Formats: sequence, C-alpha cells, structure tokens
Amino acid sequence: MKLKGQCQLCLAEKELCHSHIYPEFFYKPMYDDNHRFIVQSNNSEIPDRFKQKGLREYLLCSDCELRFSVYEKYAREVIYGGTQVYSAINGPELHLKGLDYTKFKLFLLSLIWRMGIAANQFFIEVELGPYEEILRSRLIKNDPGPDNEFGCFIAGVKINGELGHWFLPPSKVKLEGRFCHRAVIGGLFFMFFITNQDFPQSAKRHFIKADGTLILRADELTDIPFLREECFDIVKAKRVRELQST
Repeated sequence: MKLKGQCQLCLAEKELCHSHIYPEFFYKPMYDDNHRFIVQSNNSEIPDRFKQKGLREYLLCSDCELRFSVYEKYAREVIYGGTQVYSAINGPELHLKGLDYTKFKLFLLSLIWRMGIAANQFFIEVELGPYEEILRSRLIKNDPGPDNEFGCFIAGVKINGELGHWFLPPSKVKLEGRFCHRAVIGGLFFMFFITNQDFPQSAKRHFIKADGTLILRADELTDIPFLREECFDIVKAKRVRELQST
C-alpha cells in the first residue's frame, strides 16, 4: 500500500511506501506460525498484545527504500551470517575485520535517522535536533562521514547464555556528560551518540572504524542495570494482571 506525499529522504513528491522504522529482519525470529509477535507491557493496566507487522510509517519513496535495502541486506548478513567477515572472540568481545565501512555505517545512520523522524510514540524520546538534517544529507549522498562522528556501540544481550530476540523503546540518556540514545532492537543493544562532543573512550573503541574493524560485545541481561530493571517491571506487571484476572 502506498500514499502520495513528500519522501522524507529525497524530499521529492512521490508515492510513499509503508516503510519499516526497524528493518524487517530484526522481527523475523520473533514471529509465530501466524506471523505474529507479542508485545509485552510493563504497565499492569495495559495488557500484552499481538502484532503482525513491525513499526511502520509512510516515510520513503520506493527509490529511497531501495537505497536503504542495500544497507540493510549487508547489515543482516554481518549480524546473522551470509557475508565473509573475519572474526575472533576475546572474552565477551567479538572482534570483526573486513567490514564494508560505508555500507555498515550508513545502515546505522539510517536506523537512528528513521527513529528520529518517526511520529510513533514508541520513538518519542529520540530527539535529533539539527543533526536530523545532517544525517539526511549524509544518507542521500551515500556519505558515511568519518568514523569519529555519529558513533554507535552495539552489544548482544544474552538471557541465560543465549541471545534473545526482543525490543525496548529507545530512550535518551547521558553517559559521561554526553547525550546518547539507547535501544534494544531484535535482542541487540544499540547506543547511538548524536553529538558534536568527543565520545567516551569506553564506547569509542566499539565504534566501527574506517578500516572495517568493529568490536561487538555480548553481555548477560542481568549485568546491564537498566535492562534488568525494565524486565523486572514487565514481569511484575504480568503477575499483577494475572492476579486481577483470577
């Protein structure tokens, strides 16, 4: 289904696609046999519910959708396998070499940019300010920029040793004096730094580098305080609803 309007990327008046904010490949492991996934609530007054599609809005024309699909295909193959990348495990870290810096960095930029322009309340805390237009310009020019700008830290979140497939709404937080946006997308924890200040060194070493290297982490959910608290709230709300229904 398409709708006539202004494409948010190229700014042309065209037919708009019902664009995914998060790429479809993040949702696929969550679907049941009826192509549904469950949305769990951390509010005892709001029940869990099923959804059949990920979060989508009329944002992009088909040409710009195709542009993003190239980045998404590459990122999917890096994350889930399908492209040849050298990797080595060092404790909780996975060291990758041989990445296509341009494609993977543009994928990350497209992800935070879409989160920033989305109208859905799920993304209410993503505020890009003047960087929204800077990111749009980078994306339309296929320009990833230098690796010391718009960095992103990525970690897998494990539950009892296994990587999960789940989502948490993005939130804006301050880390060592710098604002960033963090979110769990398909079981991966992303921390986007949208700032003109220097990045914290603890995060900077995990940004993708222009030479195609990237250090990923994999941490237990229980070792990440804000995720542990969020999951506790979800479980608590579920128990309250169960007691109220008996």
